[in-house]
Amino acid sequence: MMRQAKSLGGHRAQRGVALIMVLLVVALAVALSTSIAKRQSEAIRATSSHFNRQQALFYARGGEEWARQLLAQDFEARPNWDGPIDPWMARDLVYEIEGGSITLWIEDQERFLNINQWTGSASQADASLLSAQLGLDPLWIDELIDFADIDQTPQPLGAEDYHYLGLEQPYRTSSQALVHLSELRLLRSMTQEAYSRLSSSVVALPTGMLPLNVNTMPPSSIMLIAPEITPEAAEAVALSRDEQDGFDTVQAFLALPEFAGLNLGSFPLGVQSSFFKVRVRVDFLDQVVFLAALLYREPSSGKISVLHRSLNEPFALPEPSVEEEDI
Repeated sequence: MMRQAKSLGGHRAQRGVALIMVLLVVALAVALSTSIAKRQSEAIRATSSHFNRQQALFYARGGEEWARQLLAQDFEARPNWDGPIDPWMARDLVYEIEGGSITLWIEDQERFLNINQWTGSASQADASLLSAQLGLDPLWIDELIDFADIDQTPQPLGAEDYHYLGLEQPYRTSSQALVHLSELRLLRSMTQEAYSRLSSSVVALPTGMLPLNVNTMPPSSIMLIAPEITPEAAEAVALSRDEQDGFDTVQAFLALPEFAGLNLGSFPLGVQSSFFKVRVRVDFLDQVVFLAALLYREPSSGKISVLHRSLNEPFALPEPSVEEEDI
């Protein structure tokens, strides 16, 4: 009887061990299945996110093409004039797409001075005037000339390679005109505050002096062409211009009473633009994509080309004006 009892106890113990082994195998299988399912889910999400981003990038390029079409249509309608009533100047250019939207902002680049006009032989008096207007130390002017010229002979207040190569993170001067305005930050004396002020009043275009478009220039540019004008009068000029939907000629613009008796600068002026900054923001599902491009529209033929393009540099799009929201 004792042997039989021991035998039964041994069988029960074996069955208990077997049951535990089965439970361990099942638990391991469940854990593996859960891990595999989790990895598959993460892979699916990653693939979906990648696909959505690629789709958003295509939409961004579509926004750039939209800008090209608007500028081309504008040229066909009125080839020698650009102003506040042009459709491309609207601040509510939004195209709804399934799963999001494309927001477009086109900005005339000839509303500002071209920083590259001072990298050559142009007079520096205008740069000094701008610097004084913005409250900046004029050191940057000589530094800009040295940064862009091809020699190693410094201007009186400038700096050549020997200075920049001695920095903790050394670099050389570009020996060419600026391609992007952010290159100003590389100048010896350029602070972030000074750059913020300067970048709001100039652009970097691949040419020299360009006519300022009187139909699009902001009050800050108006104060440059008429140094004696007050800020309030410059604001009044811009408001009067926009209320009149711009001017057909430069002479009509300069005939405004705010300019009466003032000495005007030597800046060339015009009513047509050729360089345009295009900014696109795409909101698509879980993705946000930014695109910025500099377009050149040939003034005689209207042919449009992309000079450079950058992706995913966040920027703030302008808020629609009160008038646009009320329409």
